[in-house]
Amino acid sequence: MRIRKNLLKLDKTELQGLNDGFEAMVAVEGFGGYQHIAGVYGKPGQPHRPPTELFLPWHRAYLLSFERVLARLWPGVNPAYWDWTEPAASIKGIPGRLRKVAYADKDQGVWLNQFCRAPIDCIGHEFLTERNPGKAEDLKPSAAKVQEAFEQKGFEGFNRLMEEASDGFRAWVGGHMNDNDYAAYDPIFWFHIANVDRIWSQWQQAQPEAVVPESVLNATLDPFAIKVREVINIERLGYVYE
Repeated sequence: MRIRKNLLKLDKTELQGLNDGFEAMVAVEGFGGYQHIAGVYGKPGQPHRPPTELFLPWHRAYLLSFERVLARLWPGVNPAYWDWTEPAASIKGIPGRLRKVAYADKDQGVWLNQFCRAPIDCIGHEFLTERNPGKAEDLKPSAAKVQEAFEQKGFEGFNRLMEEASDGFRAWVGGHMNDNDYAAYDPIFWFHIANVDRIWSQWQQAQPEAVVPESVLNATLDPFAIKVREVINIERLGYVYE
């Protein structure tokens, strides 16, 4: 069973492994590389962003696809999440592990931090992702939206409010994260949707009687060629959250 952990609680070895995994993915050109996977979300002219009713299951399938590529390139490494709903986030903003350009490894070597930015190379020339985050305290409305979502008894309401919270977070990060064409190129995107997925899994445990509508369960998640019902149970998908 793979364990997805809190980014801020990774030890230096785990952090370096995840950083190396991202770097390996960026180095792959073409199919299975970072450019290809990030482009699935909204590469200009080829958008795949799902309709609202499929927001949570589609992103679960997307992150699972990312995880499998990461594991193939760097075995033993799993995605991590940043819980931006924690009170500390509305005080400190984006943590250094996602913000600093470089970091020191366990042997005190200095390496580029692959979680800070990544290349975008889909329109004929390469450039790096950028952010323009708001004030840390401005995260509070999105965190409050998550709390409102968590209090929902039905899937439809929870799913809708979580999409609104996600959009609010992306707008707060700003820069490419606030652009559907480029959001998934920013490394922070993957830590964000892992957190969204984690919150959904917690809500599923808190609301075991909640029913996903049959019309949603039978929907196909393009371009992953699987149905929603296949991604409902994360343990069957082989992972849990710490």
